[in-house]
Parts: sequence; structure tokens; C-alpha cells
Amino acid sequence: MVSNKVLFIIFALVFVSHLLFGQKAKQKYYWELSSSGSIIWKLDKWESGQHSDNIEMSGKRVSAIIYYDINEHKELSIKRDIFFHK
Repeated sequence: MVSNKVLFIIFALVFVSHLLFGQKAKQKYYWELSSSGSIIWKLDKWESGQHSDNIEMSGKRVSAIIYYDINEHKELSIKRDIFFHK
């Protein structure tokens, strides 16, 4: 029977080897920061060209959710929901 100490050492070796030699997935960044601090949305960064997401903003008396979508022809559609607080 294998002791707990041996199992722990085997697990630690597998874990460390995975960290050192495992393949890292390429992360796609849709946004970049410019030198002036503004956000740049690069549409040519991904293969399909399709992307949708939302932006939520809130202040003292109003909140908004902006939904945007880019189709395969790089056409933009925007929908908004605005909420006024009491």
C-alpha cells in the first residue's frame, strides 16, 4: 500500500510539471489602452469578427446598461436600458 507521503510527493511533482511545462491558452484581448488612456476596440483581432457584450454604468441617480453586438460583416448594433433611481 502506498503511503500518504508518497502520494503527496507524486501529486506535487505532477502539479509542478504542469505549471512549468503545461500549454498556456492564448487569451484574446478585444481592447487596448492608448497612450492617452482611452480604450481602443480592435475589430481585426479575432477571426470570426462576431462579438457581443454589455457595459454597465451607475451613478447617484441613474444607471445604464449598454448592449452592443458586431456581426460577421463588422456592423454595429447598440441597445440601451436606462434606469432612474428614486
